[in-house]
Amino acid sequence: MSELTICPFTDQPIVIHEVDGDSIYYEIKIQDETYPVTFCRKCFETIKELGDKTIIAGLILNYKIGNNLERKIHWDQGEMEIDRLSLSTIIEDGDYPISPKEKLDNLFMGLYKIADFDGQGITMVADQQNVLWYKYYFENVDELKFYLDVLVSNNLIVEHGSKMSALPTGHIQLTFTCRLTFKGLNKASELEEEGDMSNNCFVAMSFNHNTLGIRNAIREALKETGFIPIIIDEQLIDSDRTINDEIIAGLRKCKFCIADFTNQSRGVYFESGFVVGQSKKVIYTCERKDFENAHFDIKPLQHIIYETPEELKKELVYKIQAWII
Repeated sequence: MSELTICPFTDQPIVIHEVDGDSIYYEIKIQDETYPVTFCRKCFETIKELGDKTIIAGLILNYKIGNNLERKIHWDQGEMEIDRLSLSTIIEDGDYPISPKEKLDNLFMGLYKIADFDGQGITMVADQQNVLWYKYYFENVDELKFYLDVLVSNNLIVEHGSKMSALPTGHIQLTFTCRLTFKGLNKASELEEEGDMSNNCFVAMSFNHNTLGIRNAIREALKETGFIPIIIDEQLIDSDRTINDEIIAGLRKCKFCIADFTNQSRGVYFESGFVVGQSKKVIYTCERKDFENAHFDIKPLQHIIYETPEELKKELVYKIQAWII
């Protein structure tokens, strides 16, 4: 069974396929990219009147929601069942740019990742069929153009051509050609190496032979999602730096932290708290048999509670894809 309609978030034509009695699946196609989405049918019908259209469209076009058939999207914040992915929770806690600086950095790094080599020309075409403004969490083509102009004025990119033209449909098309400057390339390297735009994840956990399976599960989940684990006892520390120096440096340059409270290590409490103090995200995890020993002040926080390393890896991949990437 299939039906033709319009995606309520990107306004793109879609064909809805029924997966089962209460699930639907559809794909959004923009240029050469395909974006799969799986919804609870009831929530899909309701969500048309709810939520922030720009944020939801951006999440879809950045593969942060909807790309796993095992996890259909629900609007409500009900109990997290195996197939439940609460869209309202993702919107509330998700990783997407909000401030003008975050939006500018996000667009800039998007341009940087398009280029195959330094100095390559980059062309963006944005119109009603190629709604690239949503991919960068902008409201419309005018906001996209505004931020491109800011990148030019900051000498991070050089504009080679820009044209806003009216299409026969009445919509506006933006064609923009540019390349990154040398200053821009250096800026991109800085953003990649440290902070919110980096690929670093600090792993806070109890390190002993009993937790090797947990360590490997975390490392594999990070590898699968494209992140680099910072595991302090595996780092090569310079002779003039103490392990405490290395810990603080790792905490400062990470994008987020995975804090596993199995064995209730005091160091995990400190390190996860330090990351929260930097306004960065922490994914809390704990073995089910040890969670009852957790301190009262972290128990209310949402944890991934697992029984096996395999379960931990699977749940971490889901969480990172929805909350971090």
